[in-house]
Amino acid sequence: MEKIRRYSKSEKTMQYIIEQVAPIFNKKGYVGTSLSDLTEATGLTKGCIYGIFKNKDEVAIEAFKYNLAIITDSFFKEISDNRISPLDKLLLLPKTYLKRYDNIVIMGGCPILNTAVDADDTHPELKKMAQNIVSRINKSLALVIEEGISKEQIKPETNPDKVAEIMISLVEGGFMMAKLLDNKEYFENSLEQLNEIINGLRI
Repeated sequence: MEKIRRYSKSEKTMQYIIEQVAPIFNKKGYVGTSLSDLTEATGLTKGCIYGIFKNKDEVAIEAFKYNLAIITDSFFKEISDNRISPLDKLLLLPKTYLKRYDNIVIMGGCPILNTAVDADDTHPELKKMAQNIVSRINKSLALVIEEGISKEQIKPETNPDKVAEIMISLVEGGFMMAKLLDNKEYFENSLEQLNEIINGLRI
């Protein structure tokens, strides 16, 4: 029988803090989020928060990880499913983002895009984490394209890295415009174009 892990009080408190402050960091950014924001959101004192985390940096990093997991975990799980064809795996990117659009808006926008902009000149570690997740997505998509080429399902002249970069750029760029102008059509149009590009890879 699998042993059930019992979480300590400090672990439960840590998770509670992350869940409460993650949307705030995503909306206000690292610089814009104050200690009073953290205490107000959690109902905890400064001493309690910093008894769990070393400093604001550590809270921000864990909050970013939490926000990322919300939008990327299912994508990475599905894209690694060998029962799905390479082309269908690629179509998961626009499908996943469109399905979660409203929830992403509620949480303050895409954490990758928000952090990339907010942390560019203010927090090198967060910027690096944003770069790493984009690189991971690009690499995953490129590998799927290579798989499709090897299985003769995708045109052999396709450049995996270039197409992967275009895919993520359309998703993030479309979301940025939609959020900026409060118009979901920008995002939907970007995803429609992305679907056409993916289907155009088909042999």
